[in-house]
Amino acid sequence: MIGGGEYEEDCDEESPQLSAHALAALNEFLSEQQSVEAYGDRSTPSENWRLSQFWYSDATIEALCREICSHHVTGQTFNVAVLCAPSIIPSLLQTLNHLGAEAKVRLFEFDTRFECHGELFVKYDYNNPNMVKTVFQSPVDILLADPPYLSDECAEKVKLAIDELNPKRIMFCTGAVMEDKLKDLMGLERIAFSPEHSKKLGNTFCCFTNFKTNTLS
Repeated sequence: MIGGGEYEEDCDEESPQLSAHALAALNEFLSEQQSVEAYGDRSTPSENWRLSQFWYSDATIEALCREICSHHVTGQTFNVAVLCAPSIIPSLLQTLNHLGAEAKVRLFEFDTRFECHGELFVKYDYNNPNMVKTVFQSPVDILLADPPYLSDECAEKVKLAIDELNPKRIMFCTGAVMEDKLKDLMGLERIAFSPEHSKKLGNTFCCFTNFKTNTLS
């Protein structure tokens, strides 16, 4: 089952994280990347609105990468699961490579255009949560999810996949209208950080977690 408040306490007090020096270096690297890269240069296929795909803005990609990578521990394999948030992958891989991280990243995604990422791509249909089984042989350190639909039915099925992956930390980006559902379903709490997209959307989007973030205010 998904960890709740009890895990959060253990995580905050016991889990090793990047040192202040390493985090400062990470912040500098991400800032440099944002200043020199245009969004279209990230080798990400274009959005398909029929699949409810809406890519993150550069600033949001940078912020999510910073938070994810802040939980990497030198000398330990870092397992990262990304559900339905493919626009973050190129920058995430580049950032982990810059850190010299021994990482296993897997993108669980329905759109087969993302087979361009090779073994990182895992075909995933949220209607079939069993598709995520046996992908990781050791615990997932952090999971980022951004399901395609703002509905209870979609959230409930994605939750089943998350249960299979059993991550230590969950970051769930979705519409503000899902707040009560996510709290009841998984014990996730809304944080101050609000994801933004490269194209303005009508819905208010938020980020929900089961842990105290290091870099997202």
